[in-house]
Amino acid sequence: MSAATKTDPRTAPYYFTPTERSAATLDEFLAICRAEPSVAEQHLRAGWFGPWLSDAGYTQLAAAALADQAEQPLEAFLAAAERRPRRRATPARSASRVRTSRPTSR
Repeated sequence: MSAATKTDPRTAPYYFTPTERSAATLDEFLAICRAEPSVAEQHLRAGWFGPWLSDAGYTQLAAAALADQAEQPLEAFLAAAERRPRRRATPARSASRVRTSRPTSR
């Protein structure tokens, strides 16, 4: 499962008010942006995308959402989303750095 489709339990869903739609993953978020362009445009212009994207770990996409994007900001944002690097996963500890403890007998 890719990072874009995986729900992060630490990130609350994004609600596209006044619609009943919400997104828990980046793929869902982008699909709703495409399906509800007028609502998405309002949210983008209001600056509401940036904090959610940042909290979800998509910092470069959050910066694109917060940037001044001329006459067609939603189209520019969606184009940036298509070019985005995938979210960095939390680095795994290397086996040499992980300590294992032996059970002590008493």
